[in-house]
Amino acid sequence: LEQAPDLKAAADLVYAQHNDHRTLSSRLVYLASYQLTGEIDFRTLTILANLALPLFLLLFLSMSREHPLPLVILLPAALFLLQLRAYGITFWSMAAFAYHYVFLYGFAAIYCLHRVTPLRFVAAVLLATLATYSLASGQAVWLVGLAGLLHQWLLRKSCGYGYPLLWTICALLVLWFWRLGLETPNTLLAMLANFCQSPGHHIISTLTLLGNAASEHSVALAAMTGFAMLAVTIVCSMGSWRNQDLRLVLCCWLIVLSVAAVVLGRAPYSTVDYALSSRYSFPSVLMLATCWVTLAVSFRLRHWMVLGAAIMLAGGYYTYSWQTYPGALEPY
Repeated sequence: LEQAPDLKAAADLVYAQHNDHRTLSSRLVYLASYQLTGEIDFRTLTILANLALPLFLLLFLSMSREHPLPLVILLPAALFLLQLRAYGITFWSMAAFAYHYVFLYGFAAIYCLHRVTPLRFVAAVLLATLATYSLASGQAVWLVGLAGLLHQWLLRKSCGYGYPLLWTICALLVLWFWRLGLETPNTLLAMLANFCQSPGHHIISTLTLLGNAASEHSVALAAMTGFAMLAVTIVCSMGSWRNQDLRLVLCCWLIVLSVAAVVLGRAPYSTVDYALSSRYSFPSVLMLATCWVTLAVSFRLRHWMVLGAAIMLAGGYYTYSWQTYPGALEPY
């Protein structure tokens, strides 16, 4: 960037395609870090990338205020998030920025669209754009955000039709610009054709990737866990669709759709057990935490026996992780 001959050349470098992604959002963080410190220090970048984890917990806390015991239900979510299943990206700052912040930006966009106002709408558009330019799967936030706005317009009558209409226009513009000059064999039609050729492979891969927080070695266990979390999401959606606040449910669906998008792009070139890889496990870990908070808030779980059991199970998972994965993390 410093050696770029002009502003256009510098902009092209920041905007340049990376595999099937546009990683503009992460590159802007790298650039800001360099401008502030005068160097590229991967320790600094690793800290910034992992800063997303406590920020997720702050969002969970803010979105669970209606629960009588928000800090108690936050504890299992913290135990799920702050462990080593995703050791493959713990010190790999580029991947961590992508996998952490695509969801952090997406969750924050969903948060802003609740009880939408003009200022919150602008913030949500900016955050959704940052998610889109973190990973290709971040494009799913536009669909989830539209669902949230349609819910407020059609069912809650709390906003006008202008918000979902303007959101759709912004989505089309951002996605058009995202695809401008993109070179990839994974076009939408090609991915749909691949799915039609092997739907079973895609479905099992999706469930495995969604549930691989449960195991690094067993496709069956990961797929069953993914199916269970998908079922929880569906049940919570059916039970709360008339509620005013759907943010947590929408966050779950953002993860599900993002995982499905990853599978559409990767499944034709890999076996199912590739979905067990640690580098792809963060969406599943986040889904585990988000599902728990969604379940607790949707059904107002407050019996101490239930909450105590959840804390013990999360604590057991946390302990197992720190006993199992440090050796795998060491080479990184």
